[in-house]
Amino acid sequence: MDDNQNGIVLAEREEPTETVVAPPSEEREPLMVEPREISPKKNTGPRHGKQREPKPLWLRILGWIGVGLGGVVALAIVFCLIVFYTPLFPEWRSQYIMMTYHTSNSWLCTTFFSQETIEAVLAENGTEAPEGQTNPDLIVTPDPDVPEPEFSASEKYPGDVIYDDGEVQVLEFSGTTKKGVYTARLIQIKDPSRVFLGVTDKLGKRGQLIADMCETSNALCGINAGGFKDEGGIGSGGIPTELVIKDSVITVYDEDDQYEIIGFNQDNVLVLGEYTYEQLQALQLRDAISWGALSWSPFLIMNGEKATFKGTSGGYDPRAAIGQRADGVALLLVVDGSAKRGVDGANMELVADILWEYGAVNAANLDGGTSASMALQGQLINTVCNPVIAGRGRYLATGWLVEHTPESAANEITDYSQATNARPTTTTSETVTSTTVETTTSYAGTTTTSSATTATSATTSSESTTVTSSATTSFEDTTATSSSVTEAGSGTTTE
Repeated sequence: MDDNQNGIVLAEREEPTETVVAPPSEEREPLMVEPREISPKKNTGPRHGKQREPKPLWLRILGWIGVGLGGVVALAIVFCLIVFYTPLFPEWRSQYIMMTYHTSNSWLCTTFFSQETIEAVLAENGTEAPEGQTNPDLIVTPDPDVPEPEFSASEKYPGDVIYDDGEVQVLEFSGTTKKGVYTARLIQIKDPSRVFLGVTDKLGKRGQLIADMCETSNALCGINAGGFKDEGGIGSGGIPTELVIKDSVITVYDEDDQYEIIGFNQDNVLVLGEYTYEQLQALQLRDAISWGALSWSPFLIMNGEKATFKGTSGGYDPRAAIGQRADGVALLLVVDGSAKRGVDGANMELVADILWEYGAVNAANLDGGTSASMALQGQLINTVCNPVIAGRGRYLATGWLVEHTPESAANEITDYSQATNARPTTTTSETVTSTTVETTTSYAGTTTTSSATTATSATTSSESTTVTSSATTSFEDTTATSSSVTEAGSGTTTE
């Protein structure tokens, strides 16, 4: 019977689907991995950075030092910019310009300041020296018929006596200025004929320490005198600048129309002023220097008239000066200055005032700075500003010295407790060297011949030596010949 006929609908039987089972995959052998130790992860810097080895300790220390020095240099640069180029510290700026411009290292000034600025500062803080020349008639040199002069004393600048033999006295005193403190030493010499110019015994090659110059020249004491050629600040002190007159013999190192003269004539009167070479020939000075120091305002007092001082009048630095009283007493002054030792030095006004208070009617500024030095009985007795050479001083071309006498030799002292840089004396055998110099100087058709004989003490152990030399100095239309004479400015000696 048909199912459809009964109204019954039968669903179609679905054919069973065949399930396909994938064949089992091939079995693989397990991968064997050797165990290893895993160290804890270190902080290696950048995320994907390479691990760095730690720097050695010494290298890290150098790095710290470098950073520190860099910071100091940066601060110094900022400080200099503030001082140099802002109106906050005008006195500091002026002091720096005056301290560096008139030295062999003037680039320390010209690198930072224009010439216009430098000249303006110098004009505002300069010194206008009295014009003209000294009048010798104002000075009365020692005379047997005149009572012997007395040493000066000053209420304004009272000093302690560190040497006194009745003819020569050395004082030491300190004081304060607007900037700080200073220490000064003053030599008073009753007989100005004992003051003479010392010249290095290695002229043209090397200078001498002031103490050694005193010893080889048989001098009781002395101070530095004129300048010397000092290219780059490394000069050996063997070649003076401008002009030197020693025992009436003129030696020119730098030709000029006029020379600023500081020296003594044949009557032992201190002569100051500007002179031509012809005038110097006529003067026949005994000893003198000219070191091109007009920009340093060398003439502080002339014929009883003080110079005019502006502002800080040259700034505060180590100073040296020479002067003379109306009764002929000669004065030699050195003022210490060293910021590292808490001593600031003196300006031109203070130097002039000290000499004025001790009776000077004529006075002149000498080479200062590191050259400012004083020796007594073979010992340096002041503090030189350069700490490297503080115990001995600088090598000098010339010095103003005071002749030894039997009286001064009898008053030798050994206690220099007040002398900050006293050095032990050395014992040497001395012989006397006699030098005779004959010089013929020609100028504009005129000829002057002079001769002089000097005796100096040399530290040798052999017999005495006699040296004879002749020199001819000429200008313009004349020629110069020399025998055993140092060539000016060359640093060499021609035979």
